[in-house]
Amino acid sequence: MSAMKIDKKQLTYTPNYCEENVYKLLEYLREFGNLHCGYVVFLSNVNKSIGLFAQVKGDPRMNHFIIWDYHVFLIYNSMSSYWVYDFDSLLPFPTPFVQYLTYGLRQNTVLSEELHRSYRVIPGVDYLNYFSSDRSHMQREDGNWIAPPPTYECIRGQSSSSPHTLPFYLDMTSNVVEDLSLTSSVYGTVLTESEFFKKFSGV
Repeated sequence: MSAMKIDKKQLTYTPNYCEENVYKLLEYLREFGNLHCGYVVFLSNVNKSIGLFAQVKGDPRMNHFIIWDYHVFLIYNSMSSYWVYDFDSLLPFPTPFVQYLTYGLRQNTVLSEELHRSYRVIPGVDYLNYFSSDRSHMQREDGNWIAPPPTYECIRGQSSSSPHTLPFYLDMTSNVVEDLSLTSSVYGTVLTESEFFKKFSGV
């Protein structure tokens, strides 16, 4: 089944603000696609240090490998065929999930243990409603920005409990369950890598 084609040039993108780029993509889906087919995926771990491949900013000598503190992308379900929309990947936009698994994620086993990833998966509707960020995590103590912020105002979902719910999504220790229904929390469900792969690829 073919993916929903989106021209990246039509989308809002700010380097180093992947969580907001995905939020803006969901706003686009709300208008032009099926919002209920989207899942937001946060990758991180307790060390706030994970490994990914095929990233634009990655080392070309190491299959464009990079270490992020966290990363965020969207998975879209098109008639039970899953596609990954990763703004920062060298892979096509979108990429079939299995291809993204093979070339972008690979297996945790190829990484040193401190770079192993956990996955928080959030239904797109919940993310639009409950996500918020005051961007304080991108400011140094002297007030300067680690990376230039988006030009639009800070995001605050209509049901968000505070101006900065981002830390809830980055927590990879809470809501770890074996149930893959992803209905346990408005902030999603933390899955192990095997659970994550099984849900979206059957592997």
